[in-house]
Amino acid sequence: MTSVTLAKEQRSAPVPDATADPRVVDVPVEEAQRHLFEAIDGLRLVHPELSAHRVLSRGQRRVLAAVAALSVAGLVVSTLTTLRVFIGLITATYVAAVWYRWRCFRTGVDRDAMVRVSDDAELEGLDTALHAESAYDFGAVRAGRGGDPGAER
Repeated sequence: MTSVTLAKEQRSAPVPDATADPRVVDVPVEEAQRHLFEAIDGLRLVHPELSAHRVLSRGQRRVLAAVAALSVAGLVVSTLTTLRVFIGLITATYVAAVWYRWRCFRTGVDRDAMVRVSDDAELEGLDTALHAESAYDFGAVRAGRGGDPGAER
């Protein structure tokens, strides 16, 4: 059965009654809203330094403001020199990024960095075979050829 056919059948299937499911818990609206608030804002209220509610910390904002003030002052005092410094910093960042990507590529193609596995391990799934990882275990659905580890090639 193709995924398109399966999707059409799922759309046309009747929606099951949620109250008939024993796993569904009937919670008052006020309690549900409290749980939602705790899920969204709990970390920000308990540990604001760990929360992503604010993008920059106070120290980062101060450093950014100081760099911006120095940049504006530099542009006012000596525009050409300040622009040269900006271009130099941008170029250095670009070179560092290209070097890092090249290093990652070389590490990836290095013979010692390659992992060799048997065909059986590949058909079983690398996460399961190498790491005993169960996060991607979907029951009968397996990585490989059609979900059947014993399938002919």
